[in-house]
Amino acid sequence: MDFYKSNNDVVKVDTMHHYEEEFNYCENLNLNAKFLELPFEGGDVSMTIALPNEKEGITALENRIEIVLERQNFTNEYVNVALPKFKIESALELKKELKKLGINKAFDIKQADLSGIAGNKGDLYISDVVQKTYIDVEEGGVEAAAAAY
Repeated sequence: MDFYKSNNDVVKVDTMHHYEEEFNYCENLNLNAKFLELPFEGGDVSMTIALPNEKEGITALENRIEIVLERQNFTNEYVNVALPKFKIESALELKKELKKLGINKAFDIKQADLSGIAGNKGDLYISDVVQKTYIDVEEGGVEAAAAAY
C-alpha cells in the first residue's frame, strides 16, 4: 500500500486489513478528518487513529491537537480498514520531571532513605528513572508494554 508522508514523499508499507468489521468510527467535518477507535484486548484501553481527508492535512490536525485529543462523537459502524503495520518504541527520562514534583531526596546519595527496601539509610539511592514504551500494531492485534527502571 502507498503511504503518503507528504504529497511528494510516498513509501510502500506492509498493510493490515479488516473487512466489514465493527469499530467505533466518526467523520469530523470541523477537523476535516476521520477517526477510528481500535480497542486493545480486554476492551478497557483503545487507540484512536486520525486520518485527514487531504494528503497534506496532517499539519492542520497537529495545529489543532487539543481538539483532536478530545473524545470524538463515535458511532459503532461496520467499516473496511486498511492500516499500515507499525511499531513505536520510546524511552523517556523522568528524573527531571520527578524532581519538579518535589521528589528530590531519593536522588541524592546523602539524603536518600530507601531503608525499607535496602538495609540502612544511605545504602541505596535512585540515579535515574527511565520509562520505556512499546506498541506493535499488526493484523493479529496490538501488543503494548511499558516499563520503568
